[in-house]
Amino acid sequence: MCLALLIGACAEPTPVGEKCYLGADVGPNTVMIAGGAVECESRICMSVPRTSQSLPDGSEYGPLCSATCEADSDCVGSGVSPCQTGFSCQVATVTGRFQCTGMCVCNDFLSEGDRNKPAPAACED
Repeated sequence: MCLALLIGACAEPTPVGEKCYLGADVGPNTVMIAGGAVECESRICMSVPRTSQSLPDGSEYGPLCSATCEADSDCVGSGVSPCQTGFSCQVATVTGRFQCTGMCVCNDFLSEGDRNKPAPAACED
């Protein structure tokens, strides 16, 4: 048995990627993160700017359930997510409650150059 399991360090990542509602329409160039989203296991609903030129077949741009993360491996898609290419751990905002916090972002919405970007300079200690 994993000793860390006894203290919670072996916990499974929270599934992300289900569609959610932010309570307002969000433009395609806006980051919006809302806590308290009851449809999300993490209670975090997020919309990020779309920088990809096109979406893969079956994908749908819009707000999705997210979770905080430290690495891409923390971002496990739910079985019903419209995200087709997986998730990466990204800092989505440098202001507000989730400032400089890694969040799971759908790779469908990001250009290749925007995937796995380092944290913004504003987040450096």
